[in-house]
Amino acid sequence: MKSRKILILLILSLAFNLAFVSTFAYRLLQKDRSVRNFQRRGHSIRESIQNKLNLTEEQRRRREELHRELVDKIRKIRRELGKERRVLGDLILSENPDSALIEEKIGRIGKLQTEMEKEVVYQIFKEKAIYTPEQRKYFLDMIRRRLKYSGRRRTPEKADQESSSKFNKNKTEAK
Repeated sequence: MKSRKILILLILSLAFNLAFVSTFAYRLLQKDRSVRNFQRRGHSIRESIQNKLNLTEEQRRRREELHRELVDKIRKIRRELGKERRVLGDLILSENPDSALIEEKIGRIGKLQTEMEKEVVYQIFKEKAIYTPEQRKYFLDMIRRRLKYSGRRRTPEKADQESSSKFNKNKTEAK
């Protein structure tokens, strides 16, 4: 009887462990897949913008160069943000949280977020400079739409698709 109980407990333990490992592996694969999809989406958005603006090879080259510079700067800022947020988390979860130190970390995180926003704005200025007046107008309209729909359910990509069809329609009417 005792060996039967042990056998049942062993089987239950094995089933539980298998379920845990399977769930862990599934979530790990999903996370990896979502990262790849995000990276592909970012690339496809850049390609889509380049195609919609009908960029020359020189404009494409310069735009990609500017993009790489921005990504490097943003990556560095995000690393710092991550470090500061981990420290903030440790401070908040400590036995006796030091509110002055917490305030300092919150301020530092805010400065890093501001720095990231500035880099994006500077990127817009740099990109604007490489476009023709017609491309610039479309580019700025696209940014305006993205800002307008920021934080809403309607995605900026859908707004871009709608406006792209208007842009192409106006382009063909002008010819």
